[in-house]
Amino acid sequence: LNNLLVEPIFDPLKELLPHALAKVVAIEGDITLPLLGISPDNLNLLRKTVSVVIHSAATVKFDEPLNVAMNINLGGTNEVLELAESMELIKAVVYVSTAFSNCERSFIEEKIYPVRIDPVTAIAMYQNCDDDFLETITPVLLGDKPNTYVLTKHLAEELVNQRKMAVPVCVVRPSIVTAVYKHPIPGYVDNFNAMSGLLAGVMTGVVRTLLFNDQYFLDVVPLDYVVNLIIAAASKLSQTSERSELPAYVGDFFLGIVGRKRMFIPNFRKLGKNIDALRTRVVVKERRCPCAN
Repeated sequence: LNNLLVEPIFDPLKELLPHALAKVVAIEGDITLPLLGISPDNLNLLRKTVSVVIHSAATVKFDEPLNVAMNINLGGTNEVLELAESMELIKAVVYVSTAFSNCERSFIEEKIYPVRIDPVTAIAMYQNCDDDFLETITPVLLGDKPNTYVLTKHLAEELVNQRKMAVPVCVVRPSIVTAVYKHPIPGYVDNFNAMSGLLAGVMTGVVRTLLFNDQYFLDVVPLDYVVNLIIAAASKLSQTSERSELPAYVGDFFLGIVGRKRMFIPNFRKLGKNIDALRTRVVVKERRCPCAN
């Protein structure tokens, strides 16, 4: 925890509220274990003091074996929901899914779509069937979905939907999360995952050629937009008692590398000389947060 809190992204907060991070407490656990592997004392602490839960733990590997993806993305979500239902002060649970949970569809609305298999049945299946059997039936369960990641995230959305009357809950679907856009540090990123690695390659001149389809946009979203959306969704959820429909909010930019001219994203001007060499254009379309009102 101490190694995390010394990251420069927390510096503006420390200047504004020097003692704010003293409230942060780390609790040991494991998303794959019953009751999240949390000790009885810590479970009791959480049940008596927590009012907002943000569940973003997941495996994001596209080639994850089905049993592993289900155990983490589906079973873990089930454990989080059960714990949240036992919290005395709970006001909001935000499940962080993905904008690609229904990527086989040409048009995706902010709603929960039907699944091929009931998530409760899927949990029983991976808990009671051997790995070889699960591997054999994986293509059948996938259907039109490209990988086990989007399948299990979609199943988890439906699981959340089934529990919406038991606990105040909503879904946030970010697209590909990339560096901070504005706050608190423009351009901040602490890893080379996904878009960060690609952009680093372009900026350093290592990546000089990209194969792309100029009819498509690459859905990415800055980290601060995702965080703001999660907070706004939790706030709105905590102020309403309506649970007949599960709110599902999508957060993204559209980043397309197309054409023969270039236009820069603010705070990413260092990309200029390398993108110019590729004779490409970066186009950004901002989507307004649907729960901002």
